[in-house]
Amino acid sequence: MSNGSTSDKKIEYLIQKRQSNFSYIQNVLENKAPWMNIVRVHPEEINAFYQLPQGQEKTRSWYFFGLSLGKIADVSHEESMLKKFKRVAEGFESFASSSSSSSSSSTLSRQLSLVQASTTPYIYESHQQQQKRRSTLMQECINSSSDTKKLSTPKKSSSSSSSNGKANKDYIIPNTPIRLKANQVITSLCAMLSIIYNKFMDLLSEAGMYIDDIFKIDNIVKHFFIAEIYRDIDLLAKSLLNRELNSLSESIAGQSLNSQVSTQAVDDDSYANGDLRNPEDIPDYDDTEEGISAERLR
Repeated sequence: MSNGSTSDKKIEYLIQKRQSNFSYIQNVLENKAPWMNIVRVHPEEINAFYQLPQGQEKTRSWYFFGLSLGKIADVSHEESMLKKFKRVAEGFESFASSSSSSSSSSTLSRQLSLVQASTTPYIYESHQQQQKRRSTLMQECINSSSDTKKLSTPKKSSSSSSSNGKANKDYIIPNTPIRLKANQVITSLCAMLSIIYNKFMDLLSEAGMYIDDIFKIDNIVKHFFIAEIYRDIDLLAKSLLNRELNSLSESIAGQSLNSQVSTQAVDDDSYANGDLRNPEDIPDYDDTEEGISAERLR
């Protein structure tokens, strides 16, 4: 499909790169692959991380973005689809920017401490213990998010403003009274973006005409979705990994101490039963010539 032009190659590379990004995020959040091939992040940890009001605000912006993209996914005319995608992306940028500016600086530390509060290493848990821990974790998230009502509610429920200040009817902002599950929202948005990006392949024959719009859209997706996801999951994964390593170190130290105590107990019993001679009862070895001769006569 590519005519070998520079624009075609740039767009092809961009599509392949984004498809890889979306697939990787989906696999990590669905617990099909470890983050950076090091630590697995369970969906419940993802949900807990985004349960605080600021996390829910971010999740809502992604939910609205995916919902709006669903309206243009079936547009058959590629040029019309690209124009609509651009307006949706601008609406997403506007909403996400206002949401991020209202977040407090301590949000991430609160999210991490909330997840860590009820997280213990999986390798020491039975299935029942894992289920109980996750249930407790989610209940703490709900209790800690009693101020969810403070979430900003858009004045308009059907549209937002675009970058030029005009009403953006392509970006949908419905009322969302329910608590959103971040892992479902993120994986669904990745699937939708993958479908939309594939449609860019049909524009390769006229890539030079649309390359600026495509890269402008991609910059919004990269900055307000991919980069945010990567940063959040990386922080969460590092926190969980540190917790696991600390717990493992404590366990190893405890096993070593128990082993020493057990060995000492065996030695004490052996001395008491006469199985072993107490070192204090063994006479010193006489290495003089008379002593050696006496030892040989025994």
